Amino acid sequence: EAVLLAILIWSGLSFMHASQEDEFVKRAHTTATLFATTVKDAVLATDTAALESFVKETFKNTDVAYVRVTGQFGEVLAQGGGAEALVRPFRADVHVDDVTDGVFDAAVEIREAGVVYGRVELGLSTREIYAVLGAADRQSAGIAAVEMLLAGVFSFVMGGYLTRQIQGLREGARRLAEGDLDYRVAVQGKDELASTAEAFNLMAQRLCALNSELESRVAARTAELLHAQQEL
Repeated sequence: EAVLLAILIWSGLSFMHASQEDEFVKRAHTTATLFATTVKDAVLATDTAALESFVKETFKNTDVAYVRVTGQFGEVLAQGGGAEALVRPFRADVHVDDVTDGVFDAAVEIREAGVVYGRVELGLSTREIYAVLGAADRQSAGIAAVEMLLAGVFSFVMGGYLTRQIQGLREGARRLAEGDLDYRVAVQGKDELASTAEAFNLMAQRLCALNSELESRVAARTAELLHAQQEL
């Protein structure tokens, strides 16, 4: 049960992790694409004031760690965010598992008529997604622990009940073998062991009746023999 439960939880968490990570990657690229569309005209016009304003607006999304807008030749037109994130060399991430610095990096080119005029580089913090996945892991582990505890308690109670029933049958068999035909096994419940106990008591009852009948016949035969000896 523990192995199957572990497999079930692992498969469920793996699916959830993959789903959440895919959604996060899509959100990062969608955010970068929308921002690139927003600043496209400002990049074409080299309007740095408008670009700075757009960059500031981006940080209303608390997940954004940094934003950088570069020109056609890689020059920085506008940027904002944490100093540590801005000084790092940009390297686009493909999967959340690739992230080693807590920031998922995504980039989208700014194109017009097939010509690249710049690029948007954006980083989203992975803190929230890992917090959600960690909470799910802890909750699943807690549910599994409670389930195993309940299964253990139920097994202990059920095992004790079955053991008492079997011990009662064993004691009845021992007493019957020693000749105590009046002994009866206590019947509890309506399960298979209770049916076995009832069958045992019925067998003991019939043996007792058969023994009484046999003793009566022996006594009667003995009396007849004594009477015949007296006549002789």
